[in-house]
Amino acid sequence: MLYGMRTYYYLYYRSSESSINIIMGAIYNAAVKIGKACAPKWYKFTPRAADLEYEFVGEDVSVGSNIQFRGSIIDDNGYHYSIPYAATSIVRTDTSDGSQTKYSVTKLSTSMQKWVSVAYASNKKIYASPHAAPGILRIDTKDPDNVVVDEVRYGYGLQCRGIAFKDNGDGTGRGYLTPYSGSPVVRRFNFTQDEDKPIPHVNYTYPYELDPYYNYRDTVKYGSTTLAKDDRKYRPFIYRSFWGSVNGENGLIYVIPYGSAFVMTIDTNNGDAVEFLTDYPLSANAAFSDSRWSANSLTYISPQWGKYRGGVLASNGCIYSFGTHARAVLKINTANNHVTEIPYPQEVINKMVEGQKPALSASLGKRSTSFFSFEGPEGNIYNTIWSADMQLCIDPQTDNITFNPLNDIINKETTGATSGWYTSASTIGNNTFMAPGRANQVLKITYPEATIPTTPTPTPSTSTCIAPSVTPSTSMHICPSTTPTSTPTNTPTSCVQPSQTPFPTYTSCATCTPTSTPSISQSATPTPSISCSTTPTPSSTPSPSQSASATPYTTPSASGYPSPTPTPSVTPSLSAVPTKPIKKKRKSFIEKLIEWLKDLFS
Repeated sequence: MLYGMRTYYYLYYRSSESSINIIMGAIYNAAVKIGKACAPKWYKFTPRAADLEYEFVGEDVSVGSNIQFRGSIIDDNGYHYSIPYAATSIVRTDTSDGSQTKYSVTKLSTSMQKWVSVAYASNKKIYASPHAAPGILRIDTKDPDNVVVDEVRYGYGLQCRGIAFKDNGDGTGRGYLTPYSGSPVVRRFNFTQDEDKPIPHVNYTYPYELDPYYNYRDTVKYGSTTLAKDDRKYRPFIYRSFWGSVNGENGLIYVIPYGSAFVMTIDTNNGDAVEFLTDYPLSANAAFSDSRWSANSLTYISPQWGKYRGGVLASNGCIYSFGTHARAVLKINTANNHVTEIPYPQEVINKMVEGQKPALSASLGKRSTSFFSFEGPEGNIYNTIWSADMQLCIDPQTDNITFNPLNDIINKETTGATSGWYTSASTIGNNTFMAPGRANQVLKITYPEATIPTTPTPTPSTSTCIAPSVTPSTSMHICPSTTPTSTPTNTPTSCVQPSQTPFPTYTSCATCTPTSTPSISQSATPTPSISCSTTPTPSSTPSPSQSASATPYTTPSASGYPSPTPTPSVTPSLSAVPTKPIKKKRKSFIEKLIEWLKDLFS
């Protein structure tokens, strides 16, 4: 009943400002309070993607079309930090009033690709993973009036885009830097209250022979070689790239697959051994392409080579990551390491391929839905708004996906950019702050008041993650929509194209309630599913496992390295730009009556 009343309120109240609608709103809020008081065990207020409010805070921090920031974190003092990628300064935003402080990083790096991904340790320091910068960005936030910015010197060309900690909670622990396009190694460093020191890295070998996309492209001839071998010759990292990592709170660090077909794990209780969850190869919910890597911008818009970035450990013990070019949400059950891909609603997929040639849209995207993912105050997981102007939301309790178009809020006029708006986000209280990519200001999201938790957020449990309802075979393979135009190949003919795959009927959440979303899940036990007899997929193969390299990785010690302390420049807070103007007016009799009703039900 309450859910139906909530649905009626949002559909009816937002279309008019009449007094009747205001009364309905008051009745709805009262019903929420009564429901919570009478049935706290079963009642849960679950907002949808359409229920959020947006505003822009701070000054214009954009510089042309450059991606300025690729990291977002909030410290214990309530300050939000945007981590520079092309930007020349860290931007600290006071989440209480929107005022901003800048800290220059030009003495640390002048690269246009400095740092990607960020984490906050128990020693009150922020660490950001170096892509082209020569060291790990370190921000000491213990004294908010005297923030110290320096680095942990590690060496050039690390090309890491993920960072996670094994944190002991007492200011000590170990950090893990995971690779994007660098060498196939996991970089590591130990941290304490007073010192950070790099330690030998961990080598690993990627299991190409188990990668279904690599195997498929290895059957497609390209001159005297194959597409797969040509890929590795000119883009050696493309099948083994990762972007982002998450501590599963079970002794494992989970590394999010970008070009890889598998999730990587780092066992922090077993010598930091590296393994791959090869029982669950990922398809990105898209067809395989047989174009050369340099054709049709394949390197940049292939769902298989641009699957997922970053992830969030939800309260149910599962990690979620919204697809970049993958047409699904990645779900990792940390209780049993089961990996699933939950398909996007067809309307979202249509938005992703909008503008792409119809003949290529099954295997190539156009717009990516998310740069990173973040958790809202009520426990739902959301996408950061990247190049598809949509807010997506998944409820970990049901795995339902809702979405809402944002073209009236996120556009050229409001952000100064046509795409690449926001990269990373962090939540504090009832607000989320997004670090801008090409957008000119930090974005602030406000949630319905009922979503503020009344009790502390429970510790994630590894025993309550929802089991997937659908378990297709490990040999699942979606065939490409096109065939090579030059050399004859063994192109399968009996496969189902994504466009032929029946999808559930979805309607925008602005006009409906969520419906269950089936999961694409690869299981080690074969069952009838979409498959191709010409593309073998090995099964029941032990996962490759590597232990820490015995060869020390020689790097300069962080101690003794000059650590410049930038002089902060404080900028005044700019007025927030609300999505809807607030008109001041005298209270009517009905409004006063509503206030009285609210006080009564309180």
